[in-house]
Amino acid sequence: MSGLGLTGANYGAGTGGGGLITSSTPGTGPAIPGAGGFGVPSSRTEATEAKLIANYGAMTEILRKSLAQQLKSAGYKVPITGKYNSTVREAFLDASRKFSDEINTLQANDPQRLNTGKFDLTSYLKDIAGTRAGMETGSKVPDPYIQERESTKASIRKGATAAAQVLLGRGLSEEQFNEIYKKAIKREEAMPVVTKYSKAKGGGIKAKTTGGADTEEFLYQEIAKTDEAKQNKVFGLYDAFKTAIGVK
Repeated sequence: MSGLGLTGANYGAGTGGGGLITSSTPGTGPAIPGAGGFGVPSSRTEATEAKLIANYGAMTEILRKSLAQQLKSAGYKVPITGKYNSTVREAFLDASRKFSDEINTLQANDPQRLNTGKFDLTSYLKDIAGTRAGMETGSKVPDPYIQERESTKASIRKGATAAAQVLLGRGLSEEQFNEIYKKAIKREEAMPVVTKYSKAKGGGIKAKTTGGADTEEFLYQEIAKTDEAKQNKVFGLYDAFKTAIGVK
């Protein structure tokens, strides 16, 4: 939770620290096929509930009051106080559990979203507060939210190179890379992430997000269908690799 003095141990994606996830940061370093695409899986900071309670107790009054305000804005019934308060503490733990579950859900179902930016409890609570504010302004359903993704040339080069090493046993020439790069960008432009809103039963508004280009998979498939890759007879390698590292 940025700016609120929360600390924890740092673990790579898929590494259990025995606690709740308190933040997720886009990964950097050598490309790894499979887990969340060819980019490095996001890294996580984790902390036990006991550590979170200790962190809450160690906060200054200003930070505790800021946390209480964020929790209240997100819908928790807590007093806005900088004093140590058990109601705020329990709401903080509940929100932390839900945030940790959300990161695990994204890792399992949409891992590339975790590489678009840092996620922490503060951003999670702000998102909830923003959704609640929109619902409270009236019964009008918000317009669809369209988010275009454009990967950097460096990230596409990393993914294409990793795929080529697996399928061809070598890197790509600049001409080969430029061709696949143009295709990948054009495909991303044609497949934005779209969030549509609708009225939920019992009141409120629900959101459904669809779309988005799986660029890493596309790069792999583009190289896999080349004559050279076919001659190497390695079509089953990628699925075997994903199975070996536990990626569905």
